[in-house]
Amino acid sequence: MQTRALTVPGSWAADLLGNPHMMIVGTTYDLDIINGLDHYKRKSVLNAGDTIGHIHLRGSFGDNALEGSRFAAGNWGMKIVEQAVTETTANFTEQISALKAANAKVLVLSLTPPQTAAAVGIAAQLGWTAPILVNAVGYDPAIMQSPVAPVFAKQVLIPSPVAPWNGNAEGMNELRDGYQARWPGEPGTLNTVHGYTVAMAFVSVLEKACGKKDLTRDGVLRAFHDTNGLNTKGLTGQLKFSLVGRPSSTQSYMTRPDAAVPGTLKVVEDLYESELVKLKGTRAR
Repeated sequence: MQTRALTVPGSWAADLLGNPHMMIVGTTYDLDIINGLDHYKRKSVLNAGDTIGHIHLRGSFGDNALEGSRFAAGNWGMKIVEQAVTETTANFTEQISALKAANAKVLVLSLTPPQTAAAVGIAAQLGWTAPILVNAVGYDPAIMQSPVAPVFAKQVLIPSPVAPWNGNAEGMNELRDGYQARWPGEPGTLNTVHGYTVAMAFVSVLEKACGKKDLTRDGVLRAFHDTNGLNTKGLTGQLKFSLVGRPSSTQSYMTRPDAAVPGTLKVVEDLYESELVKLKGTRAR
């Protein structure tokens, strides 16, 4: 705050929205979860009266993701059963057993990638075949080379604030072409796409600051807050940084793990925004 330098965090936590120097590129964790649960609701996997089970890390990531599940359950007449864990939790037998016993129709996981793999593995061992919703930061492509890969391919849905490497958006085609020219045969990941999208946003802000002939830190910040409706060519939803304290985007890609595609994620639904997202109106506290 004191340096007044524009920066980008490696997080989509909504509690960062209140910092006017933070450029959060894409949808926050809670909105990704709402969009993902809405996908299941539209597929009749979730219905009024059903139970959502959510295992989440304590802290800004997990707590924010849980907000999404709570908001959806409250507005759709559903119940929610929560299990809070820490980053040191390694055995999820107790948590998975409790949610299975509660007859949760969807299991939501807001964990680290190793924890996600462990939790999905326990669910498989217990014979629980409920659909699973996983935050994008809780997934690692390496999982699709592990014994739980078939379970991920069958049961896991990942709402993502950025397009997967295998996406067909105009911006993805441009990114892949440039990336493969530099690193032939090496697939990118969601982190690659996010990094490129951040660069696009920074370039747009700097061009605006140059147009105003003010590249001071304050000038760059003014240009940032004046940036509205930035088209990332489908890498994210349209970005709006002019609404201070609000997410820059509210749309999510619905993706599913698939070891056969570059990047290991395939699109099952293009950018989507639940009507519930508009109702929630996520903002800085």
